[in-house]
Amino acid sequence: MRNLWVRALGEAGNDVPQACDGIEALSKLMKEGFDLVLTDINMPNMDGISLIRAIRRVDKLKSLPVLVVGVDPGEETRKKAMTIGATDWVLKPIDAAKLVSEVERVLGEADAH
Repeated sequence: MRNLWVRALGEAGNDVPQACDGIEALSKLMKEGFDLVLTDINMPNMDGISLIRAIRRVDKLKSLPVLVVGVDPGEETRKKAMTIGATDWVLKPIDAAKLVSEVERVLGEADAH
């Protein structure tokens, strides 16, 4: 599924580096500039909640939009993600066109601020 999303986002004109888990994602975020983070909650080594917390602790990343793409975890987990700094949550399953649309929406909102 991730490869489908990467291809669709790439075809829409986005550069889409990937990370296998939250630790790798945070390492890349510290070294490179990004416009948005697209994450799942369930990842090995560092889950999405921990990644969002880590992102929000770093001054240069505090305003970086974080879009969570995940299954419906229940209200508690979703609320926690939003409270600690997720920009929005998109439910799986999601097709490639809808994902591109959601990414463009979040990027547009970030540009407006």
